[in-house]
Amino acid sequence: MRRMLFKYTKFAALPDELIIDILGRVAASSLVDFFNAKLSCKILNQIGEDGYIYQRANLEKIPTANWKPMSHGQKAFLSKCKKYKNPEIMFRKAVVAYFKETDIVSCTVNLNKALKLGHFGAIYFTALVIIFIGEDQLKHKGIELMGKLKRCSNLNEKMP
Repeated sequence: MRRMLFKYTKFAALPDELIIDILGRVAASSLVDFFNAKLSCKILNQIGEDGYIYQRANLEKIPTANWKPMSHGQKAFLSKCKKYKNPEIMFRKAVVAYFKETDIVSCTVNLNKALKLGHFGAIYFTALVIIFIGEDQLKHKGIELMGKLKRCSNLNEKMP
């Protein structure tokens, strides 16, 4: 369908998978650039709704705790990130649940999801908790995990 609607644009010659990969990389580095790209043309706006992009979106500039109510657009964006299992969303939910000390089950579930997705912060957080709360054998595992994190050259790289 996209090919028929936009047959006179240069984007029509590119495969959707390539555009999705490019937008995913843009969203991973800058949400501002991602949203500007979506606003630039109908094709990028349409393809920019792919779940892969929301999974890779960098949420660094979005505060964990909001001091004012979120707009409908912000809620929709974070909801899509949650739907497509953005590791940062899972990690944030786990940390908030951990420090509230009321919902340890939610903390564990979300932390495990973030760990499975290879989220660096989740691995670091888990290692710290194991070191400070665990028994001697667990502390040793936590220290090993910290050593593996230290050896990772790129923070976005998956753990060995």
